[in-house]
Amino acid sequence: MKRIYALPLVLLMLTACGTSATDSESNRNISMTSELVVSISDENFYEPYGDCIKRYFEAIEAGDFSGYTETVYAPYQTAYAEFLQSKGDATLESNFKSLQQQFDEDGYADWHFTNLELSYHANEDIDAFFDDYVEFGVFDEAFVTACKEDAIEIRDVQFTLYALYTGDTEATPVVRDSEMIVIRTDEGCYLFG
Repeated sequence: MKRIYALPLVLLMLTACGTSATDSESNRNISMTSELVVSISDENFYEPYGDCIKRYFEAIEAGDFSGYTETVYAPYQTAYAEFLQSKGDATLESNFKSLQQQFDEDGYADWHFTNLELSYHANEDIDAFFDDYVEFGVFDEAFVTACKEDAIEIRDVQFTLYALYTGDTEATPVVRDSEMIVIRTDEGCYLFG
């Protein structure tokens, strides 16, 4: 079965809601100033991927565009910025702001990411990701070839992200069982986001 990878702005919103009793108990009474806690359920998970994804969501929470760009694979940033410009007035920075605003909820003054659960996706299909983005027109086959040549490893990470909204006592999943592609190069770990 072929999975469709949505563009990054849409990626975070295509989720199912609900938590298990264990999830909900572990997220109770978290203060708005607590640090984003990363839980990795796969013992073979490459820890620097977790660090990169954590920094990505911390940058979104803080509205830190510079921090965001440090976590996103540079050739992808260039390709995605060109794609956005070809579709209208959007820039990478305006897209980042829209991404951040997706977590705003009516009636809440503020929110804070609390927990991030990570594992490798059980049915990784990196080629499907690249095929879909080529089909969307985000990048071309030459980009895919260069990316694969640059990579030490490319992985599909499944994640669930929790946020605590001001006034609530329990964090809720704002993204559940979604996917993010990460890449390891000689320069470090990055993501396509």
